[in-house]
Amino acid sequence: MMRSKPLQNYLKTGLKKSSVFKAYILVLIFSLHPVLLFSLEIDHSIYQQDDRIVLILQLTDFPVDDVQQVFRTGQTSQVQFEVRLFNKSKGVWSFLGDQLLEEQNIIYNGSYDPFSNMYRLETTTENKLAETREYLEAASFFSAFRSVRISFQHPSPHRSMAYFRLRVKFTPRLLMPPLNVLEPFLIDHQLTSGWTQIPIPKPKNVQEAGT
Repeated sequence: MMRSKPLQNYLKTGLKKSSVFKAYILVLIFSLHPVLLFSLEIDHSIYQQDDRIVLILQLTDFPVDDVQQVFRTGQTSQVQFEVRLFNKSKGVWSFLGDQLLEEQNIIYNGSYDPFSNMYRLETTTENKLAETREYLEAASFFSAFRSVRISFQHPSPHRSMAYFRLRVKFTPRLLMPPLNVLEPFLIDHQLTSGWTQIPIPKPKNVQEAGT
């Protein structure tokens, strides 16, 4: 019986440490949890440029103040634009589903450098090429951070039922390793617009443009 006391003390110490660790994790989760009371709303415009079709997307009512608070802690916010160009199948081949013509994925990582007093926007495209731009003014940075201009090869004339499917993901506070293991425990850690379908208007001919 005398030998069981060290084991009991060890178990008590282990339970105390476990409780402290759990409490620390809970505090960390709540401190990382962003309070964002808004939904993702997207404005879009489409126009033709030579043999390309250009899609411009912009997040409306963007939570600038909340993202600024994230930047003050030295952390990063992320906006991801996923766009797919489809052609609607018809006739006997419709059971195969619509044809995917092109897909683009644009990722923005935004941050603030207090030493240079500059906002930084890192852009990663589908081909994994990264480009970093710096902004001195917050207005210019957030205008770029919440919008994107994407160019696609214009569908051929026989693909007259082309359309875009897109969604936007917004991560107010991007967790870096090893903190990213906490993401499953964070409520609303990432906001997603859901997939939206946008038809592509048919280009006007010369006579229609003059009327």
